Amino acid sequence: MLAGTGFSDDLSLWYRQPATSWEREALPIGNGQMGAMIFGGGSQERIQFNEES
Repeated sequence: MLAGTGFSDDLSLWYRQPATSWEREALPIGNGQMGAMIFGGGSQERIQFNEES
């Protein structure tokens, strides 16, 4: 626990199963022009890339 903030220093996200829907379950990352949706997975991870030019 960080002093005085109430937040943990462990910033990990854990889910029980991989995402199946990009609209409701996948996690978005990016900067506006280039991004990706992270679906996760155990033995094989799925990532959907997006690019706007």
